[in-house]
Amino acid sequence: CMAMMASVLPHMPRGLPAWYVCMLFLPVGVSLLVSLFSSVWARRFKLLANPWMAGAVLLALPMVFARANPKPTLAAGTLSLLPFVGAALVLAALTASRSLLREAVPIVSISALLLAACFLLRQEPRQTAQRVSATPSADKPNVILITLDTVRADHLSLYGYERDTTPNLRGLARQATVYTQAISPGDMTLSSHASIFTGLYPSWHKAHFDPAYEWGRPLDSRYPTLAEILSGKGFDTVGIVANYLFLAPGFGLDRGFAYHDSAGPTVFLRTTKSFLLRERVRNFLTRFYRPWQFDVTFRRAEEINAAALAVLDRKKSQGRKFFCFLNYMDAHWPYLPPDRFATLYPGYDPHLKTDHYADMEREVLTLRRPISERERQHLLSQYDGGIAYMDRALGRLVDRLKQRGLYDNTLLIVTSDHGEAFGERAMVGHALSVYQDMVHVPLLIKYPRQNSPAVVDDSVSLADLMPTILSVLGYQAPKNMQGRNLLKAAPEAVSEPISETFVHPMISTWSPRFLRSQQAIFSGSLKFIQSSKGDRELYDLSRDPNEEHNLFEGQSVDGLESKLVQYLKAAAADNRKQAAAQAGSESIEKLKSLGYVQGK
Repeated sequence: CMAMMASVLPHMPRGLPAWYVCMLFLPVGVSLLVSLFSSVWARRFKLLANPWMAGAVLLALPMVFARANPKPTLAAGTLSLLPFVGAALVLAALTASRSLLREAVPIVSISALLLAACFLLRQEPRQTAQRVSATPSADKPNVILITLDTVRADHLSLYGYERDTTPNLRGLARQATVYTQAISPGDMTLSSHASIFTGLYPSWHKAHFDPAYEWGRPLDSRYPTLAEILSGKGFDTVGIVANYLFLAPGFGLDRGFAYHDSAGPTVFLRTTKSFLLRERVRNFLTRFYRPWQFDVTFRRAEEINAAALAVLDRKKSQGRKFFCFLNYMDAHWPYLPPDRFATLYPGYDPHLKTDHYADMEREVLTLRRPISERERQHLLSQYDGGIAYMDRALGRLVDRLKQRGLYDNTLLIVTSDHGEAFGERAMVGHALSVYQDMVHVPLLIKYPRQNSPAVVDDSVSLADLMPTILSVLGYQAPKNMQGRNLLKAAPEAVSEPISETFVHPMISTWSPRFLRSQQAIFSGSLKFIQSSKGDRELYDLSRDPNEEHNLFEGQSVDGLESKLVQYLKAAAADNRKQAAAQAGSESIEKLKSLGYVQGK
């Protein structure tokens, strides 16, 4: 049994606090130790001290709570515990030498103890005190920035999509500025949000996929974030996000937020490993319920709204100016729009379960087969349903801001961090390329007290948001910022946004075609793409929006290639400079420790 306990440790789910692991091991360990020295107690603890039950406590319960319920509730936790309790009672019945009721007492007691302990794992919002050196004047606007995660521009009816996915955004556009050619600096959440918050492109802020990091490199600490700057100006900074991976603490995108809420959803029976008893229970129950009631991975937009309005009401009552960042995830995989939004558009196929997507994704990306039309139509129906659901939530949020008197004098920005592929170029998902389905995103800005529509057709970058926000608030942008102020750009100046993708740590192991980085630069209607494999592509998006006709052969690229080369050289030089500074700092510390260098 002791050997079994030792072998269990490497298989414990990651991220469990040490105290929770101790609570799991304590009853099992005590039962084993007492059983060694007393035959009486050995009989009393034989149920918990046998290897089967010890293994169930140490492995099954963490799988239930830590992996299935990031934010458990009493109902969800209790129901998730039932398979374990049922199996324990069956074992007790088979081995009982006394009454089953007496055998069940320790099982129920331990189950109740661990169920109570799991609620201490609930992730509460982080709140930190702000050092306020100044208080914004009353005429300063508030700022609300909303990212609709994974939403490509061409799936919004605001941008001409045939399905009416965004009626509320169209209504908001009557009092806002719509940027028709907004480009994301990256094709995944980490790199694009880091550009939004720093005004820098990914090769500079370095928050992107990297072979040296399992999930991605954190944001370079040298660069201040928008939240840090506004916090220093006296704004209350609030971040409430559905993406609890890349936008949670650990990647640096939470820096500067005094209030940051990245909790996961309440889930009843999320999919787990196929060999678990819990998965068998889940598969049976899904016959009677819709997938969005089981497999939801992120908090819903309405939940984000409710959390945000509760905080903003407090800020308003306190007379505080605020910067509020919200992130919706309802169009992200596993594409599970709730209720009527799942069947709002044709193509929904109830037989295509969530676990089907993973197999399909790998087969398509490795060129073993193309995505079928049935699969594609199903995914599009769910994706568009998710966009329509977020649009409704956004409309309700705007209505509540108006009711609270927080709408007119607010800089309200709605955008997306990247798009999504549904079979184009044998790709599904994102973080794979810089083609338009990945990087052409919506951007709508309602400037303070704006009451008439405007449309901008020039190419702009999400890296332009930070300098624009600071300009609207009357603050100077940091000098190293690569984005430009959208309000003060010279009419004759041509914006040349850059977008980048990096080697995906997992998908690149599936297929060699993804063992490459890509960069794209935009100038007017022209788009030039280069790859670390040596590929070169040129497209005229005004005539070829789907990038089907490569014009690079025999076609001038108007210096775009040389600009990309210079950009990458400058970024590489900056990386070398930073590495040298870091190495120098470490060397000085070593010399200090040896007494060769004096001072602090």
